[in-house]
Amino acid sequence: MTSPAGDDPNGAAQPQADEMAAAVAEFARQRDELAVITHRMETETVEVTSPDGLITVTSALNGAITGLSLAGEEHRDLTGAALAAKLLEALVTTREAAQAAALQVAGPLVAGPGPAGTMVPGDPLGDALADLDALFRNPFQQQTEQDRL
Repeated sequence: MTSPAGDDPNGAAQPQADEMAAAVAEFARQRDELAVITHRMETETVEVTSPDGLITVTSALNGAITGLSLAGEEHRDLTGAALAAKLLEALVTTREAAQAAALQVAGPLVAGPGPAGTMVPGDPLGDALADLDALFRNPFQQQTEQDRL
């Protein structure tokens, strides 16, 4: 004869096993989602051309600059300081565009309080989360404005 679940030591263990299996499945789903997001952040790009058409900058969504080009020969007429200012402006604008695009890709992931702080350093998943966390929680624009002062 079978005992009621309350008397059966295995009966209490089943809900815990189900909860653990559900947690593992959710972790695997999130890990897979993060892998897709990380791949997109590394491979998808934005391209921004300065208003005068002189400078074009390409950046991956993770902020890595992947291309820089100068149109024509007009840059030769600029002073070093003027060219540097135009380059910096184009880089900042491109970074902002990359951040906006990255938010579209990873928005749900970064909406929370930031799980990266709970990950183990050196773990690829933790490192990826930390990189995403830093990308969205480190306001590049504010740093750039402070650097200009």
